[in-house]
Amino acid sequence: MSDPIVQNALKTLSEPKTREEVTRSVAELERSGILDRNQRGIRYQVMKTIANPLALTFRTLDDVPRELAVQIAHLILIRVQDEDAIQLSKLKSVKSLVLPSNITDAQFRHLLPGVLEDVTLSGCVELSSASFQRFSDFHALKKLDIGNTHVCDYDLRSLVELPLLEELSLRECKRVTDMGVAMLEGIPGLKKLWIQGTNITLRGVELLKGSTNIQKNRTTIIYE
Repeated sequence: MSDPIVQNALKTLSEPKTREEVTRSVAELERSGILDRNQRGIRYQVMKTIANPLALTFRTLDDVPRELAVQIAHLILIRVQDEDAIQLSKLKSVKSLVLPSNITDAQFRHLLPGVLEDVTLSGCVELSSASFQRFSDFHALKKLDIGNTHVCDYDLRSLVELPLLEELSLRECKRVTDMGVAMLEGIPGLKKLWIQGTNITLRGVELLKGSTNIQKNRTTIIYE
């Protein structure tokens, strides 16, 4: 990446001023081969000073230039490779992260809590309790989507440790039952909860609605 044209394009994307400048810079990066024209890599949105964020897709996390990596706040992994997973630990500024359904426990362990506020793991059926229980360390987390995964009642206890968690989706999590209600009602700041498709019964829903934290936070529970 020593090409001065590429370096200039990266500098522009680091502090974009107009959309035209960004468009020209993206074209230069596409010609350099850094960006993936097929949109099958690591998506990053330029979100600094221009309206209508522009999505860039790099082939792998390794291709994300250092100049941009330190600023990435929102990241979508469309596919994941072991080398990408290792790079996750270096993205200290990421606040919003969407992970692909094929991510494994071995890859997920490279993810550090950092400043993560919003994590989507919907459909990540390769993850086990070993990964879900790591969330007790993600103290900045405000939104978590673990719908359609193998998370179970026991795993939910890790979420009780999250003081800022406000939104939680457990859609289609068949291993979540009335036994998990005690864990859910222990989440201190929960404001919105999706439990459609779980095995929480109407009795469990009523128990949730009557719990101290749920009433105090006026938590919205979506169960139908």
